[in-house]
Amino acid sequence: MGSVSGIGGLYGAPPQISSTTDISGFTSGEIRALTVTQVAALTTAQVTSIATGSLAGLTARQVQALGGRVGVLTTGQVQALSTGQLNALAKPQAAALTAAQLDALTSDQIAGLSRSEIAALNPTQLGAVNTSQLSQLSVSQVQALTTGEIAGLSSAQVASLGTDQIAGLKVAQIRAIETVDLRALTTGQVAAFSRAQAVALTYSQIAALQTAQVAVQMNFILSGQTGSIRFFQTIR
Repeated sequence: MGSVSGIGGLYGAPPQISSTTDISGFTSGEIRALTVTQVAALTTAQVTSIATGSLAGLTARQVQALGGRVGVLTTGQVQALSTGQLNALAKPQAAALTAAQLDALTSDQIAGLSRSEIAALNPTQLGAVNTSQLSQLSVSQVQALTTGEIAGLSSAQVASLGTDQIAGLKVAQIRAIETVDLRALTTGQVAAFSRAQAVALTYSQIAALQTAQVAVQMNFILSGQTGSIRFFQTIR
């Protein structure tokens, strides 16, 4: 293993390191002293060797300098990141997070992700977000979900959304909810639909609704769709 020059640690200059330097013993201060260029040059082995307690030393620019290698961080390392550090991730970095890493995030960490980071997650990644984490998303974060992400949610995930989150969904997002997931909503959640949301439901979505769900929104559904509701509800 290469050695580290002690001069940098003493006088604030960046520690002199190479690709063979063992940085597992670096303190948070020594990690912070690394230049963006040095962080960008760290090997995968070096990144995964950083002690969880030392990760606090990473600045926003250093976090971004890690690039796609955020995807190699251990779950323990990911859990050690502050909400500010996670919020600093660029969209490609958010897209590089693994399902295991996302599942390891605390509710507070998930709630700290930016709208652009939320939108950058693919359906597989979002599928790894548990219901407790999902329920902690702000209305603004939920609105940032793409229609593809909405369609990729499981019934349990959709059912975990709060009434304020449901009420904040955009019309396109409402239309993206799969019929089986729509049926998983409680009448309280369906009652949270605005007129615009209820009217936006497609014929197939309306046909999939349970009788009790339809009852709480009947007044807001277009007359042209009402016939379909009655037909599908009577043959069920």
